Order: sequence, then structure tokens, then C-alpha cells
Amino acid sequence: MADRTQPPTKTLPRPWRWAFIGSLCLNLALAGLIAGALLKGPPSTPPPGLWGYGRALPEPYRHDLSQALRDSRRDWMGPREELRGQRRALAEALTAKPYDPAAVEEVVTREPRLMDALAQRGSRLLLDQIGRMSPEDRAAFAEALRRKPKGPDRDERHAPREGAD
Repeated sequence: MADRTQPPTKTLPRPWRWAFIGSLCLNLALAGLIAGALLKGPPSTPPPGLWGYGRALPEPYRHDLSQALRDSRRDWMGPREELRGQRRALAEALTAKPYDPAAVEEVVTREPRLMDALAQRGSRLLLDQIGRMSPEDRAAFAEALRRKPKGPDRDERHAPREGAD
């Protein structure tokens, strides 16, 4: 008579099986976090200048400022297009035959003027919103400006540490 019983297969005891599944899940979650961080890249820098003020505006002023920016988009196009052409203009001035230092100076000094024109337009739109605010809304805006922004502030990152000589 032949023995028809099969030899026992090796299986993990039930508690070890759950530990293995849990470990696998944790490893997959960790791999997902690392992959997400690599794909997303470094954190973005805080918005420049007036954008920080605009973000601190209470509603509905923030929405109204955004709408005013969209509505005046055509007013911004000229200076923005000129700014985009600055690199090309400087490269052309630097390689012009004969070289003209005055042309290079004109290109280099034009950029701050263009940026200032854009900043003035943005300032005007922001001031329009502030002018519409009630005293309570201005106080809320001031409080939002006093709150520490998310992420390290540039001044704090570069400030000397206490106790450092």
C-alpha cells in the first residue's frame, strides 16, 4: 500500500504572514513617498514682492484683486513682452559690430524701468483694494501680514545664530 498523503508544504505561521504583509505595505508606502518627493522637486520659493501682500488680503478683496489683474491683462502685455526680450536684446548688443557700450547700457538699464512699471501697476491695484476696506478688514489684513509666512523667511535663514561670534 502506497502512502497517499502529501508531504506538508512549508507555509508561514499566520502571525508571520501578517507581519510580512505589513512590512511590504510600509516599504511600498515609503517608496511612494520618496518617489513623490523626487518627482515634485524642491519646495517653491515664496512669491516675490506684492504677491505676498495679495495672498494676505482677506476675501473678497483677494478675489477682486485677482479679477482686476485678469481684467487689466492687456495693460501688462507690453512691458512683460519687453522683459522677455531682454536676454536676446542684451546678447545682440554684446555681439554687435562695432561694439557700442551705450547700447549695452540702454538694455541693462531698461530692465529695472520695465519691472518698476509693472510693480507700479500692481501697487495701484493693491491700493485700490485697500482703499475699499473697512477698518475691521484692514485690521484683519494687518494681522495676516504679521503672521509668519510658511517656510523659513529669508532674513531668518541668513541671520546670525544666537551665541555665534
